[in-house]
Amino acid sequence: MSQHDESTRAEADARRFVLFSVAWSVYCLVHHALTYFSWLHLSGPELPMAAATLAAAVAVLLRPSSVPRLAALLGLWSSYELYMLPEVANHILLTLFIDLTVLLCLPGLPRRDEAPGGPGAALYRRFAPLVRVELLTLYLYAVLHKLNRDFFDPGASCGWELYAQMTEVLPLPRWPALAQLTILGTLACEAAIPLLLLLRRTRAPGVCFAALFHLGLALHPNLYVASFTAMLFALFTLFLPVTFTARLVELWERSPARAWWRGAGRRVAARTAGLVVGAGAVAAAPALAAMSKVQLVALVHHVGPWLGRVTFAVWMALWLTVVGRTLLARPHDQETAWATIRPRHVGVALALPLLVLLNGLSPYLGLKTQSSFAMFSNLRTEGAVNNHLFMPTVRLLDHQDDLARVLGSSDAYLAWVAAERERLPLFEVRRLATHKVRQRDFWVEVEHRGQRLRYASPGLGGDPLTPVPWLVGKLLHYRPIPDDDCPCGCRH
Repeated sequence: MSQHDESTRAEADARRFVLFSVAWSVYCLVHHALTYFSWLHLSGPELPMAAATLAAAVAVLLRPSSVPRLAALLGLWSSYELYMLPEVANHILLTLFIDLTVLLCLPGLPRRDEAPGGPGAALYRRFAPLVRVELLTLYLYAVLHKLNRDFFDPGASCGWELYAQMTEVLPLPRWPALAQLTILGTLACEAAIPLLLLLRRTRAPGVCFAALFHLGLALHPNLYVASFTAMLFALFTLFLPVTFTARLVELWERSPARAWWRGAGRRVAARTAGLVVGAGAVAAAPALAAMSKVQLVALVHHVGPWLGRVTFAVWMALWLTVVGRTLLARPHDQETAWATIRPRHVGVALALPLLVLLNGLSPYLGLKTQSSFAMFSNLRTEGAVNNHLFMPTVRLLDHQDDLARVLGSSDAYLAWVAAERERLPLFEVRRLATHKVRQRDFWVEVEHRGQRLRYASPGLGGDPLTPVPWLVGKLLHYRPIPDDDCPCGCRH
């Protein structure tokens, strides 16, 4: 590659770094807007950690070319999610892996005057291929885990149940004949997307197809599905053609909005935003101050879904407009996504795609069953049942076979498991009890191998509890399961 070509490619990578920084920070803000209800339960260091993460995301948007600002966002976000482990959603665990991947690519970056494109271009060349591999691994497991008997059963399949739930809020047909079509169509689309993204000639159409497919899924009332879509839209920017950002800049330079924005537009937007926020704060402050805590919680639950959905809709509309308009403007050159992986430069960051691969294998290895990329797949490997069509199971740990039936508990989650008459690995009961026994008036009763066990707070009369070590409890997390003669229903 000539010096001119190398300089041109570096400038393109610097712009692609900016594009990813914007998309990733917006995803952070959209995720927290959609999961507004989680803020009601934050306590201790969780609240300032979450607030600092949002502030860092805003700082990135104000200067998306800044590597230190993106590093601060990734550091704060990953610290927050590490603190929240193991009870995080599947896509949030992938978010953690991606944040750590980028952070581990930071050492040894050149200074702005030492390389074409500066540190942003160099960082993008390091992390982008690795993150692409991690996303394609997620799609691999999204398909692999669904190849089980219960997913193909319309009476239990998540594919049909999620669609049926969408028909309750959207004017969609719910004909029984659609059940098998929905199940097979879901598998076909999720299998096609990684192939389209992997192949050079189909990469740009693949981004468009994947965006439309996941935008349709985001219509589901579960707000975490929309958050998952926002994450994917940020990652899809890594698969856009090399010439995409140059074409985007060209369209912007020719746009009438450019002259307005560089003139009075920026000042008008800033003053309008400040006026709206200030006036809203002044008007709302007295009413909020007069509300009780119960009234405030009710208000959040009433306004939160609309705020999250509107924020998500605005971002999706902007993303589709910008990406669609630019891709359709003229043909683009493609790139080979994997050609830039250089072990000498990424170092230990190479371990992160391997950890993503291992995480997805966890159910088959006797490890954890939560946050193992088996979301809405009907997969079951616990106890004497393995419903997968061909994947064998190997027990590195016996937790999935050592099951206990929850009989009752003072804890809301464990009481729900008891009401559903489902079972948990005894390890999971011990993991939860290790933290809960520090609270007053906690107790849980289980039936384990024909014996009743009771774990309780001091003074409430319980059996001896072998606590789960802190690190082990952070890494292993199990879900409740039905009896062996029942199908594995739809669960996250």
